[in-house]
Amino acid sequence: MITLKPVNSKMLQSYGYDAHSHTLAVCFSPSRVYHYKDVPPEVYEEFDKSESVGIAFSRLIRGKYEYEVVVEEPLEAIGEGE
Repeated sequence: MITLKPVNSKMLQSYGYDAHSHTLAVCFSPSRVYHYKDVPPEVYEEFDKSESVGIAFSRLIRGKYEYEVVVEEPLEAIGEGE
């Protein structure tokens, strides 16, 4: 499971990254987590350091990487690691 960190964004609720599998997890609503595959670490770093993760997501991720919807991501994962 990828630990998600909450963000203050109109588009995203939280996100996290698994450096081993290069998977970016993005939560748009409490029960809908998307796993974007093969996201390079440098792309994640640029996304993570951006002023607006919503704008960065649209520019760096959307339409560029395959994804799968993870419907049953435990809600307690949101906010872990703070």
